[in-house]
Amino acid sequence: MVSLSTPRLPIAPPRRILYETLGVIALMALVALTPFKGIAVLLPVIYFFGEARLRQRTWAELGFKPREFIANVRRNWAWILLVGVVIQCAVIVGAQFWAPAFLEHVRARLSTLDNLQLFSVIGILFISTLAEEITFRAFFQERLAWFVGTPIAILTA
Repeated sequence: MVSLSTPRLPIAPPRRILYETLGVIALMALVALTPFKGIAVLLPVIYFFGEARLRQRTWAELGFKPREFIANVRRNWAWILLVGVVIQCAVIVGAQFWAPAFLEHVRARLSTLDNLQLFSVIGILFISTLAEEITFRAFFQERLAWFVGTPIAILTA
């Protein structure tokens, strides 16, 4: 899912796109510090769809290529497994030693869920993970790479 080659554009993108992208990132960070942090993740998605409609751009022009999704999953299955499962397990094990209060907080919230709610949470996590990948890889990383190069774009996103 992460490409190390800098995308080539037929023409240089306007600086306005860089400023808009940085503005969305800054607004997300600011909203994440408020009690309304849950909507922070929606801001780039709203901008993404708004730009597609207002500027009449295709999904590919915006950095999202649905036809390549399955091929990318097959090509990057090890990274997906590492990030989606291995690192999450490492966080849980690490929390037992270095942040037990955090782990208790998570356990207390999950203990109130019945099986139906647990399936809902898993579904929401799957959808939000996919939306996060689209937002940060197809939107932020792709756009930032146009201006600052791929390595810095990957670190920033």
